[in-house]
Amino acid sequence: MSRSSLPPSPCGLRRDRLTSVARPRDADRWFRDLLDSAPDAIVGVDREGRIVLVNAQTEKLFGYGRDELVNQPVEMLLPERVRDAHQRHRAGYVSDPRTRPMGVGLDLAARRKDGSEFPAEISLSPLQTEEGLIVTSIIRDLSERKSADERFSGLMESAPDAMVIVDPEGRIVLVNGQVERLFGYGREELLGRPVEILVPERYRRVHPEHRGEYFADPRARPMGAGLELSGLRKDGSEFPAEISLSPMHTKEGVLVTAAIRDATERRKVEGKFRGLLEAAPDAIVIVERSGRIVLVNSQTERLFGYRRDQLLGQNVEVLVPERFRAHHPEHRSAYFVEPRVRDMGSGLELYGLRRDGSEFPVEISLSPLETEEGILVTSAIRDVSERQALVRERAARAEAEKLARENARLYAEAQAARANAEAANRAKDEFLSVLSHELRTPLTPILAWTRQLLRGRVAPAGVPRASRGRSKPSSATSRHRRVWSRISSTSRASSPGSCTSTGGPSSCRT
Repeated sequence: MSRSSLPPSPCGLRRDRLTSVARPRDADRWFRDLLDSAPDAIVGVDREGRIVLVNAQTEKLFGYGRDELVNQPVEMLLPERVRDAHQRHRAGYVSDPRTRPMGVGLDLAARRKDGSEFPAEISLSPLQTEEGLIVTSIIRDLSERKSADERFSGLMESAPDAMVIVDPEGRIVLVNGQVERLFGYGREELLGRPVEILVPERYRRVHPEHRGEYFADPRARPMGAGLELSGLRKDGSEFPAEISLSPMHTKEGVLVTAAIRDATERRKVEGKFRGLLEAAPDAIVIVERSGRIVLVNSQTERLFGYRRDQLLGQNVEVLVPERFRAHHPEHRSAYFVEPRVRDMGSGLELYGLRRDGSEFPVEISLSPLETEEGILVTSAIRDVSERQALVRERAARAEAEKLARENARLYAEAQAARANAEAANRAKDEFLSVLSHELRTPLTPILAWTRQLLRGRVAPAGVPRASRGRSKPSSATSRHRRVWSRISSTSRASSPGSCTSTGGPSSCRT
């Protein structure tokens, strides 16, 4: 039997060719095991394009038996639409054989026995044998990778932000449709270009340094935290941008994904929001969950005596008196658990602390503010020093008015009592005057006649002149005079301006 009549080896290569490649006695088994252990399909093709070598993965991948492939044209494994072109490409490769990927930049496809197609990645390498050149094709099914790539591309294209993926050298390796719309470039104008093409001229000199620092410590974070970033469009116009960076680990190394958002509208809204904050009559302090101050207005600066840059990023407890600081974080955390519009410390006397250490009474209203970064708390702080002073003044005024009304009442009662006393005195004086007159009128002639009788000057008819018994009329008269004198004295004592009498004609003394 001639060598040419030997049956093909299990891997599809004739034994004489195999022995020419490998000299060991068990070369056939060794070579076969080596090919069949490969994870990818391997197809060896001669200069005429006939298949001379296949492995077990080729049978699994294409659905053919090994004997169905050996000595067949390799184009049977390709879709019909590309077979003519493939023959030309194969001839070109044979004229310059070298190890390289097949169809660089093209979407390659292979065809199974059942007619179905699948995306393929093909690497070519030449193998020189005694019988001539054999081109070895390593074929990998990219269905899963394509599916993953499609899902990834779908995610990229559905992202609301412009997505730019950059390699460690700063070259753009992938963009989505949002990048084209935002920057005005076509996709082919960006791929392979330095990412600095999207950066304003004034920042390009320092950008590679920042990029290198990020690749040295890749982690998800905002780019240029605390800075105002800008993007540059193809037409030379700039726009305010927000950029988030995240690393992506691939077989080729670490890539960086930049999510870029046009912040023009947000800046406008923030400008209006800041305008409202600045126009507010109260001090406004906006705080995040950790208690850091993220925004204040000019009223806060005036009220607490701090500059804005001295407050931003500081803990809000810097504005709270020392004696309340220990419990304030607990109250703050409780508010974040149930955020709602309400007054702070209802029913309590609250105080703020100025930079100079002085305290002042405050009234604080809290309200939650939902943002993309999470819930913030807005505190509207009002100095109530003047209000409390007015309250104290009004309370003092009300007390004074109350005392004045009480004094007026007492004065009115005193006046009424005095008027009543005066009326009683007048009535008494009138009574005493009448009584005195009534007593004095009959006594006057009696006393006069009595004195005449006692002196013996008058001898009334029928009255004998005698001295016996003279003392009785005089004694009775004296008693009457004492009674009248006491009445007159009582009248004078009770009424300083009333009339008095000494036994003779009455007279009035004031």
